[in-house]
Amino acid sequence: MKSFIISTSLLLAAVSSTLAAPLSNSRIPKLRVRPRSLLANATLPIAEDPNDPSAKYIVVLADDEKRKWADVFDEMGFNTNELKDHKDGFYAFGASSDDHGFRTFALEDGTSIQTFGTAMRAFTMTMFQSEAEGMKELPNIAVLEKDFPVGTGLVEESSYEVASIPDEPVNITEYSVSGLDKRQQQGQVVQQNGAPWNLERISETRAVSLRGRGVTQLAFNYAVDSNGGTGVDVYMVDTGINVNHVEFGGRAKMIFSAFGQNNLRDDHFHGTHTAGTVGSRRYGVAKNVNLFGIKALDSNNRGTGASIVAGMEAALAAHLRRVREPNFIGSVMSMSIGGGGSQAQFNVLQRMAQAGMHVSISAMNDNKDACSAFPGGYSRQLPIFNVGATDPSDGKASFSNFGPCVNIHAPGTNILSTNSKDNQSSRVLQGTSMACPAVSGVIALEIVKNPNLRRDPRAMIQHIQSLAIRTQIRGANSAQIMLNNGVKR
Repeated sequence: MKSFIISTSLLLAAVSSTLAAPLSNSRIPKLRVRPRSLLANATLPIAEDPNDPSAKYIVVLADDEKRKWADVFDEMGFNTNELKDHKDGFYAFGASSDDHGFRTFALEDGTSIQTFGTAMRAFTMTMFQSEAEGMKELPNIAVLEKDFPVGTGLVEESSYEVASIPDEPVNITEYSVSGLDKRQQQGQVVQQNGAPWNLERISETRAVSLRGRGVTQLAFNYAVDSNGGTGVDVYMVDTGINVNHVEFGGRAKMIFSAFGQNNLRDDHFHGTHTAGTVGSRRYGVAKNVNLFGIKALDSNNRGTGASIVAGMEAALAAHLRRVREPNFIGSVMSMSIGGGGSQAQFNVLQRMAQAGMHVSISAMNDNKDACSAFPGGYSRQLPIFNVGATDPSDGKASFSNFGPCVNIHAPGTNILSTNSKDNQSSRVLQGTSMACPAVSGVIALEIVKNPNLRRDPRAMIQHIQSLAIRTQIRGANSAQIMLNNGVKR
């Protein structure tokens, strides 16, 4: 790889250039570079200058930069060679995967550049600080920021496996609506007997009365509109999904991995669990949705800002293709992930809202102001749900973040759902990770019931908040509202 040496006059010329048209070699002279490949056995990081450290960066192109990647990199002074079918690069499954722009370009020193995105073209690469500072000033660069670690809204020590799912089928029967608030009920209400406690809570007006029932037992009842979110696409940005789990009934599919084409699976368990809360037959809020797995976290439940942004952009790209199809109903992105603030993440979320895509994000588990945890903290600037977690007594879960950036609460402790270990197992987890998918499921229900809201995220937030139960959530200093699916028993 090569390093920038940029003069003051060149920087001034770059800054003064307009963004009205794609750049050309006549407007931006090729940068003079220091050829790192000439260094003996050059590999990053190179400890030749402690004042010029190396790091991985996320780089987003300006919207009007339409040229081929090879031309962009050549103008920057990078001699690249595209690698076909790179086993460790970002990968989207299916015939339309090329639309995502996932490509890998090798550099002379053995490192690589990974490109991604259609609605927002971007790439990641390792650079020296001096290189990044020079690149940031180029007029065809919209965002340049250091990559950073991310994790999920999961309280790890609460995780434990449970016995296999009962052999008997899910018991769902018609439910009399007499005495219920019918404002939002447009279809037949059905009841699932033998549901987990969190499902009963979101179809009740009061806190769950345990009456000797354990919170990890399938001993509760869930009332819901029979449409079950039929036809709605829910994109799970997570660790992946065990698509063969019996509870998904063939409605789950993996479409993206940040870890290569041979890793389109859930090798942790977090993603399968959250997908189960959204749309599995026994544990799901919306039992008929389409579930699309986007693997942005690895087997240790960890990822980076780059893997998250690439996964989010993959969901957006899939949504933009689907809206052109005659059977499209609506899209939701469910993301139980948090990390540092990121302009690239903000930009993708903003584009999702503009494209009519609904978003639910976990508020994270540090028992602090949720406005300092991102990307959920962008809820005051963008029409997204930022979900806090509660316990069975309607208190704020001890770990849940709180404050004005939390705009709804949902059950998040001792949540029973699907497990990735095999095709029939279940698991108990807790965290805002478990609360977020409940909101995603209710969004799917309401997309079917309210066609006028299908592509209006801001109005959808207002609508679901209007359905929510106003109650005292002990320990939460704002958003005293509990998720409800429109059934008020």
